[in-house]
Amino acid sequence: MKVPKIRQVIASKPKGNHLDPRFSDLHGYYNEDLFKKSYNFVNDIQRQELESFEAQLKKTKNPQKREQLLKAKQILSQKLQHEEKIEKIKKAKREYKREESERVAHGKKPYFQSKSQIKETELVEKYQELKKSGKVDQYLAKKRKRTTATERKQMPERRMFEDHDTRWGLQKEKEGRGGREEKGFNNTNSIH
Repeated sequence: MKVPKIRQVIASKPKGNHLDPRFSDLHGYYNEDLFKKSYNFVNDIQRQELESFEAQLKKTKNPQKREQLLKAKQILSQKLQHEEKIEKIKKAKREYKREESERVAHGKKPYFQSKSQIKETELVEKYQELKKSGKVDQYLAKKRKRTTATERKQMPERRMFEDHDTRWGLQKEKEGRGGREEKGFNNTNSIH
């Protein structure tokens, strides 16, 4: 068996590594607070867009364009609400850390909140906000609907047995439907 000669490959020059400035330490570090202060105007622009969507919705009569505007408005409003929610959570965490550092400075032992305690405080704040706006009943009704829907999904479907006795798991005697005589049981009442 013949093997061809091994060819000499000329080594190519290594290409320069392309660094993504977002993940490179050479280009500084990410300061979230500074970033939000620097680009806060973007949120203002998005709020103006939201207002323009609402104004356009009042004017438009075309159902397709109206639907597009509704979707765009909904996406933008949900994004802004999500950002506000995250900002509130971060603000609460900062406030708690500040209070805790003051307590430690006064000689108390440091205490770190668990995730469940943080969730509990968030829920309390949410209910207080809902109480102020008068939407507690509406929120609770929606939550009840959601929980019942998830419970229904998790619940097994009811089984319908045409040929089986549901209490004992025994097959009912039915002609032509897999009764006892067809399954090999001795039945004295039936004539073969």
